Amino acid sequence: MRNFIFILISLTVYKGYSQIVSGKVIYNASMARFHHAAPDHIKSNPMSKFTFQKEERLAKSIESELIFNRVFSQFKIKKSLSKPKDRMTHYLVSSLISKGVYYTNLNEAHTLLKLEQGGESMKISHNLKNTKWHLTQEKKIIGDFECLKAYCFIQLPNKKHKVYAWYAPSIPFSFGPKNYSGYLPGLILELDTPSIKLTAKVVELYKQEKKIKAINDEGAISKEEYDKISKLAYEGIRGN
Repeated sequence: MRNFIFILISLTVYKGYSQIVSGKVIYNASMARFHHAAPDHIKSNPMSKFTFQKEERLAKSIESELIFNRVFSQFKIKKSLSKPKDRMTHYLVSSLISKGVYYTNLNEAHTLLKLEQGGESMKISHNLKNTKWHLTQEKKIIGDFECLKAYCFIQLPNKKHKVYAWYAPSIPFSFGPKNYSGYLPGLILELDTPSIKLTAKVVELYKQEKKIKAINDEGAISKEEYDKISKLAYEGIRGN
């Protein structure tokens, strides 16, 4: 993988990653799968081609960050490498990468998404046990790490879609971007969803524990409730 950076910090004697207690991953984004899935008559339209190219350039300019220790993780957008000229497109692409800040607690097997919507703060709870991973023996190298492929299914309005994860068994932390954590025997270095693909460009592993501030779930709604509210709101807009 090009431009991949791996940093191993504060290990005086290197014996695999058994002494690692926390770390950080920086991901690059791509929307190639999303654009490839568009109908042919849309992909062949010159205006659509221009829009797809603009969205892909913008996605590649936005970095996201996962920090983790043995129990907690936090995932969010780190920064945009270029100043947005088209605020609406920037908002749409950014929301595909991360809708807000994701806080995962492995002990409680859930992820809390904290987002700002309509000027108000909202917390959405996702039970990690609802994500059923299927492991395969397919392998590929991401940076310096051999990764194995796993997949799960997500329900979108029209049908079920596969989400692919490439995880590194040599980094035994069950975390990944967004709410894709728990129950995989390794850190996710690439996540490929129907709308966005996130691939690690920097991996930093620490011997010292990285403190992650947890948030409480007071006032949180379930992901299923949020999906119903979003669907009703969308149908209301279409009805008007």
